[in-house]
Amino acid sequence: MNNTQPGRALDRRQRKTRTAIEDALLSLLKEKSIDNITISELTNLADVNRKTFYNHYTNLQQVRNELEQQYIDLFFSYLRTAPETDLRERPTWFVHCLVNYIRTKPKRARLLFESGESLCLAQRFKELSIPYLKQYAERYHLHAEYVMCCVEYMVNGLVALLNLWIHSDPQLSPEEFEGVATSLLCSGGYTMLGLSAEN
Repeated sequence: MNNTQPGRALDRRQRKTRTAIEDALLSLLKEKSIDNITISELTNLADVNRKTFYNHYTNLQQVRNELEQQYIDLFFSYLRTAPETDLRERPTWFVHCLVNYIRTKPKRARLLFESGESLCLAQRFKELSIPYLKQYAERYHLHAEYVMCCVEYMVNGLVALLNLWIHSDPQLSPEEFEGVATSLLCSGGYTMLGLSAEN
């Protein structure tokens, strides 16, 4: 039974336990699908007992859903803090925030990409962005399908770049990667949307 209360802040010990469980799931997802993972496998890897697991989660899918929600909340928090007056700055701002997050949580970022969850998240980001994108298309008199093609290109391209950066050795500095990713983003899909940073 999940005894945690929605909206209630977790203490340090609870956060540590959840992080261990989440990281264990990401590690196991590198080898098999979630349907083939058992609670026992996960708790052994996370070094927690079954009762502790059920104090936090109902099942494995809930762990995955909460992991996904964390990144979705992060993504949209970036959009809310991006400059509202100049859409041309949004790709630069988003890449900067995302790189900073990865820099502060390198282990979690590596697990996310190695488990394949980054591709699932990219798809969710696109799905949740559809209402915003439709408004954008109407505002700038663009065909909705054209906008969606551009976003598909940009999101998948950024995911591929992040994956390459996280696993490269030697690795570009965060500042160097930001420069490369932003340049490619702005010269590709974002320019196709008519919002080149040079305009």
